[in-house]
Amino acid sequence: MTREEKHDVRRNLGRTHRFVLIYTLIFTLVTFAAMIIATAAEMGADGDISLEKVQSLIMQQSGLHSLVALAIGVLFILANRRSRLASDLETGATGHMTLRVLASGVVLLFSFQLLFILVDPAIKWIASQLGYTLSTTTDSLSNMQPSLTMFLYTAFLGPIVEEIIFRGVVMKNLAKYGKLFAIVVSAALFGIFHGDISQGLFAFCCGLLLGYIAMEYGFKWAVVFHIINNFLISDMLARFVGLLPNTLQDPVHMVVTVGFGLLGILVLLKNRRAIAAYIADNRTRQGVIPVLWTVPSFWLFVLMELAMITMGFTKIG
Repeated sequence: MTREEKHDVRRNLGRTHRFVLIYTLIFTLVTFAAMIIATAAEMGADGDISLEKVQSLIMQQSGLHSLVALAIGVLFILANRRSRLASDLETGATGHMTLRVLASGVVLLFSFQLLFILVDPAIKWIASQLGYTLSTTTDSLSNMQPSLTMFLYTAFLGPIVEEIIFRGVVMKNLAKYGKLFAIVVSAALFGIFHGDISQGLFAFCCGLLLGYIAMEYGFKWAVVFHIINNFLISDMLARFVGLLPNTLQDPVHMVVTVGFGLLGILVLLKNRRAIAAYIADNRTRQGVIPVLWTVPSFWLFVLMELAMITMGFTKIG
């Protein structure tokens, strides 16, 4: 790769990572600003309000805060990619979605859920051995009271916008360097974007699947799979299990997750040769990966999310 080619690669990678970095900053800052404004309004209306009541109100309104941040983020996307957005969502996919592919993708999502169930307590245990408690994104979501706004954000609107960013803009900009590079890097950015160790690993795995689906079957199917994961697997399954007696809820949820998760592992094993062939046929353009590590916006994004992760650690005692 010539010096001029390296410069072009670095410029394109920098532009792509800056896009993700700026969107993440906008979403994070607007969310915090909305929380502060809402808190100030409540304290102004009731000077004797307790800290516990304020925290409860923040939890109740978190869905609304997320939707406000999402709306501002969408305005940034439109301002930045308005003339190219339709092209960003066109992946050139030629595959035809079949029931077999759909079912295989769904059980793989359960496999990633199973991985999360195993990894999350392990990470918290390691943190405790180091003298810290770890509060994760999942803990925050479980403490939030159900609301229509949070449901709309997590189940539908959030997945759509995230797919536009990671399987649309990011993957389209990186596809010229090879399908594999575009899928893996967009998945890595998607994982880092979550600002949580175990949730980030789960998102990275999902990102690999969603990237492959978008690349080979079309952007719309990546959106469908993302909504299946957030709406059907994460939300509706929990609601269904919640209808059962308390003594059955955890065992049934575990049986379903483990059962389908093991089917997902069997799918990977059965298709291991096809996966290896896909990797071999779509290798990254030579010289691109070393350039990636020299892009400042990539490291700024990583460092910002690492800072978010450290906020979840609290010293014991």
